[in-house]
Amino acid sequence: MSSSLGEPIYAFEAHHRDWKGEVCLYDDGKMARPGIDQGRYEFEKHHRLLLKWDHWSPEELMWCEERQIYQNLQKTFSLRPVPVDAIRWNFANFWSGFDALAFERHLLGVSGNHKFRISEQNPQIVFESVFGTPGKGRERWPKARQVWYTGENVAPPLNQFDKCLSFHRDIKDPRHLRWPYYLLHLASLPMTLNDLVKCQSSASTWAERPGFCAFIAFNEGCQTRNRFVEKLSKYRGVDCPGRVLNNMTSETLGKRGNFHGKISFLKQYKYAVCFENTSTRGSQGYVTEKLVDAMLAGCIPLYWGDLRVGEDFNENSFINLGVYGNDVNAMVQHVIELDSDGRLQKNLLQEPWLPENKIPEHFSFETSKDAILKLVANVNK
Repeated sequence: MSSSLGEPIYAFEAHHRDWKGEVCLYDDGKMARPGIDQGRYEFEKHHRLLLKWDHWSPEELMWCEERQIYQNLQKTFSLRPVPVDAIRWNFANFWSGFDALAFERHLLGVSGNHKFRISEQNPQIVFESVFGTPGKGRERWPKARQVWYTGENVAPPLNQFDKCLSFHRDIKDPRHLRWPYYLLHLASLPMTLNDLVKCQSSASTWAERPGFCAFIAFNEGCQTRNRFVEKLSKYRGVDCPGRVLNNMTSETLGKRGNFHGKISFLKQYKYAVCFENTSTRGSQGYVTEKLVDAMLAGCIPLYWGDLRVGEDFNENSFINLGVYGNDVNAMVQHVIELDSDGRLQKNLLQEPWLPENKIPEHFSFETSKDAILKLVANVNK
């Protein structure tokens, strides 16, 4: 449909209550969702945009200076202007509620002067994750560069993609970049690792927190985690507003995916249980958002998971219970000893979250920039 329309003069990233995608305006007065529907338009830049669809009712959007978008509040419809010469991208097999804007901040904010826009018909780069039929992105857009991304503990299929982004440590293949999910999670807040450099609790404010310990989880599969929380609760009550071991409700926590609500909830507690769904050793490096959320909330994290977590975060700033393997009794005894020792608590709270209070070199701006620039350097415009 759009091949006869030529190059657009304006492009927008659309978020409608019923769909997401791109909307393009052309110099002959036509507009389109490329490959889906088209029509005509009336446009007063930074004021009003009227879309006259061929097969839908007309929709009028007004400019919102604060958000820098055109919006129709009644229909929950917004259009974010993007450069027409931006690199075209799209996504396949990502999770429900996936935030493409956070992904852009997360990965492509380090890509120099490059800009990106969603393209339904002919993206140049396709990011594919693991929530669906493998190869869906390649099947739909075979001419695009294919990039695999996961926030799960899954090995990267290097031979099937141009680039793979995953948790895994120590993979020297140039097609791989280690990029744990917590970096995308920070971008959705929106924050970066730099915010952890600046963020730390004081011993005095920490001691005044009314709650002992919080545990928030929706995956029941980690039995070590479940047993630990049950055992620790016999020492002092652990508040569990999530689906696993639920014993309370919380308006502050909000719906699943409300990360600000989660962090606000955790700020009431001295400790937070930060067990991964699975533990990893060697090169795997599975570290998720759980540790980061507790840090941003100023809790003392009780962590279990990746045995090399100290390469990403300062192990002197939290309790790494992974050293006990699956020995829940030893873990709980360690926490009891900490809870009764003000000196140990103070020492933990004085430590920075990151090693030497600096972003680790493997997450440096230059390392990331080099990998992303190589990814976008040869796309065919």
